Amino acid sequence: MWKLKQPLFEQFAVLLSVGIVWAFAALLTVAGAYQNRPLQTQFSCRVDRSGLVSGASWIRFPYTLQWGTPNVDAGEVFLMLAAAFVSLIEVYIQLKMFRLIFDVVADLILFFPLTSKTFENSTSYPVLTTDL
Repeated sequence: MWKLKQPLFEQFAVLLSVGIVWAFAALLTVAGAYQNRPLQTQFSCRVDRSGLVSGASWIRFPYTLQWGTPNVDAGEVFLMLAAAFVSLIEVYIQLKMFRLIFDVVADLILFFPLTSKTFENSTSYPVLTTDL
């Protein structure tokens, strides 16, 4: 099973603590702990009257072109295409090198165990030829 580098409670400490406090406030609201308290306490502590989510201006659904129309620059398009081309060539070279190394290792693994007993007492050694 996989193991995290950091414990889960250390990574998401703020998020978990907000969720725990929100659940505790909801439990107190349902239990009626805030019924006879001042209006300011009820506004800041009750889950059903706080209006936190509905009053927040930063919670919105994104819509199309909300930041304006996109700008396209030919120089930036050329640079992105050049970067994509370079990364494509690098991946191709790495795959070719991987295939070459795999072929050489496979030849070594398959060739030498078969020939080592045959040429054990011989003075001439087999020549390994590969088509690189």
